Amino acid sequence: MRQEPNRKLSYNPCFRLEWRGMDESQFRAGSGVYWPAAVRCGLGANRAGFKLLASLVGVASWFGVTDARGERSSAASARSEFEYDGDFLRNLSGGIQQGNAYNGYIKFGETLGFGSWLDPADESSGRREYALHASLIFPHGESLSREDVGDLNGVSNYYSNSGLRLFSLWAEGNFFSDQLSLRMGIWALDKGSGFWQSEGAGHFLNSGFGTFPVISYGLVAPIYPVSAPCIRVEWKPVEAQPLTLRTAIFSGDVGTPADNRHNTQWNLSDSHGVSLFAEAEYKAKSSDGSTMGTYKVGGFYDSQEFTDMSGAQPHHGNYGCYVVADQNVSSIITCAPHELAVFAKFAVAPEDRNFVTFDTEAGISYTGLFATADGREDVLALGVGHSMISGRARDASGNEYPKHGETVLELTYQAHLPIFERQGALNVLVQPDLQYIIHPGAVLATPNALVAGVRLTARF
Repeated sequence: MRQEPNRKLSYNPCFRLEWRGMDESQFRAGSGVYWPAAVRCGLGANRAGFKLLASLVGVASWFGVTDARGERSSAASARSEFEYDGDFLRNLSGGIQQGNAYNGYIKFGETLGFGSWLDPADESSGRREYALHASLIFPHGESLSREDVGDLNGVSNYYSNSGLRLFSLWAEGNFFSDQLSLRMGIWALDKGSGFWQSEGAGHFLNSGFGTFPVISYGLVAPIYPVSAPCIRVEWKPVEAQPLTLRTAIFSGDVGTPADNRHNTQWNLSDSHGVSLFAEAEYKAKSSDGSTMGTYKVGGFYDSQEFTDMSGAQPHHGNYGCYVVADQNVSSIITCAPHELAVFAKFAVAPEDRNFVTFDTEAGISYTGLFATADGREDVLALGVGHSMISGRARDASGNEYPKHGETVLELTYQAHLPIFERQGALNVLVQPDLQYIIHPGAVLATPNALVAGVRLTARF
């Protein structure tokens, strides 16, 4: 487990996003250069006697300028997003006690795109050569896991300490016909960065199907709801081939959800070390160009010191590896009239310095159980996950735990609510969910828990 270093620096970042747009008539009137936006960001350390101030003004000069003669790419495009998710859950039996809980998640985001469209045939994808993105989130509500279930991973992947958080603020450039991508800024590694994400596992509410528990318990990493400064590089070594290599580097200590409540405390000193993530992704394509499978192999390393599970000398560094596979099996099981897909993922890390040393998740999903005339598809999914605790882990008295693993079974169904939706503008979904947790908490003889609930989602 991670040793907490002495925190000597306290950073106070601030951000301001300015939009300096001009309408088409102003541009054609001969203003010369179109300056679509300006971004200013500041970072100060109130101890150590220094300040770092970065300013990016008139980003059109880097992200592609459109002059009065129209010799460069088109003007900036903007895309706004709003999302609300609300989980209404009840522990029906087992666990710590019976009880109810509500927790929710609200997100506001804005993306500005510049330069040429990466896919001219599909401008609706919104992908441009260069982009700026910013978002705020507001998680809120109660934790059914902490109060009533007592499980290890969390029955809701949106629960967090209540409060407004800066979640992302980054700039991205795509070069050499999208073969090389560079992103710099602030974000969470498990949201939109590509690392260890599985399309099939993304249907489930339980947090164990998202970020590997090996990572969430082993590292102080930038995973939801915590985000932090990062640099990410993606490279497609062979043009038009479905192989992507990506790597990202963060501060070794980004803080926990409790002590970094607004994602504005950045620990950037050398004493906190660094965290490095690397991954290779391959997409298998069918003859018509559609994706039939996605396979990922990755690893991580943290340079800090970690306590030994049995109380021995601390260890320098922590590391692990993982594998993720998503496969569409509709072409194999021809009796399925719609999309049938499976997924599997696992991660492993040394047991001498990690509380969770191995975890695996697998499942199956069926898309289009009930066909609709407007193309809105529902999803039925069944998944199982298991997290294994280190055999060296001991309680506060130095005794071995009676149990060393937690298993979750989850059945979920997601469907659109057309009566509330507006085509192309508003999506509303309902997702009834059932979870059965075996050995909640992984280490104690807590009765198996049965959790039922529903998630409501609205996206603009």
